[in-house]
This record gives sequence, C-alpha cells and structure tokens, in this order.
Amino acid sequence: MVLLSAGYKLSRKQAVDWCSNHGIEATFVVPAGAVSIWLTQRKIDTMFHGCFYDGDFIYLVTTHHQNDPTQGRIAYDKIIVDEHAREIKEQLGLVDAEFVTVADVFRKWGLECKRFIYLVLSPELAL
Repeated sequence: MVLLSAGYKLSRKQAVDWCSNHGIEATFVVPAGAVSIWLTQRKIDTMFHGCFYDGDFIYLVTTHHQNDPTQGRIAYDKIIVDEHAREIKEQLGLVDAEFVTVADVFRKWGLECKRFIYLVLSPELAL
C-alpha cells in the first residue's frame, strides 16, 4: 500500500518568488507554515509542503491524496490532472508549474532528511 500525493511541483526559486509576490517573507527556506495559513485564510483547498521528487527537494502544492493498496513505491499509476487541480493552479497563478505524482511523500522526506539539511545550510547550491 502506498500514499500517492499529486500536485504542482515548485523549485525553491519558484516557491521563493511565489511567496514574495504574495507578501510572504521567504529567503533561504520557504515557510510552509506561513504559506499554509495564507491558503487557509483564502479558503483555497490545497496543502503546501516540502518533499523529494526524483531525488530533488521540491515544494509541492498538493491537490490530491490517494491511498492505494495495489500500488508500490516504485511502480505506481500517476494521478491525472483534473479540473480541481487546474482551478488551484489558476487561483495561485502557477503558470509554469509541472503537475507530478509523488509516492510515499512523507517516507521519502525521512530518508532524504540529511540532503534537505545540506540544502538549507548551503542554499546557494539549491538554486
């Protein structure tokens, strides 16, 4: 069984730029908590968090979660973008963001935590 999460992938630079354009202070680390509060205040039905995708740390604007007992962490069916996801993309102005599916998003976070710390301590390498 695997938890699949899907949504729009943002690089650190894209996330920092988005925050700056929406009045959220972000420099080296994007404050996911502040972004989540911003989303909640505007009643935008999505989550925002950091995770790893294809070995890189990204920020995911999550539009879908799906628990699937038939899928695995490596081989899984991608979630297809739908009207709900398109609405979120439009509401947030995510023009160049790619829609991706991440398997076991929180498990990967734990496995890659050392790399995340490295990126935070050396943010110039992550741009």
